[in-house]
Amino acid sequence: MEYMADIPTKLLIVDDEPALLNLALTYFQQSGYDVRGIPDPGDIPKTLAGWKPDLILLDIIMPNANGLDVLRGLKQDPATSSIPVFIFSNLDSEDQIAEALSAGAIGYLTKANYSLEDIGKKIQEILSQA
Repeated sequence: MEYMADIPTKLLIVDDEPALLNLALTYFQQSGYDVRGIPDPGDIPKTLAGWKPDLILLDIIMPNANGLDVLRGLKQDPATSSIPVFIFSNLDSEDQIAEALSAGAIGYLTKANYSLEDIGKKIQEILSQA
């Protein structure tokens, strides 16, 4: 397995769709990431205890939480405010995208229009600019 650097990029995926979450976990693990996935945003604090991701990939529409509220919470918490959050959602309205970006998301892609490979490229692009 080839790693992008000596230390693999840490990626947290928050998405309530089990099939997509498992597919994304497998894809990013095989791409050399240190990746964790959780279906419930309420588990973010527990997941981040002792492990800080380089980037969070966040869904917006989830049964237990609105991803935009989760994003705002992450950006307001000093412990997580510096972690880039990338939105990957089925919502593609201009208003939703603008709201996510103004709330602090570093980028936004709609699930229907992009593959995990596209997301991987975008993540590398974001992290190389950091």
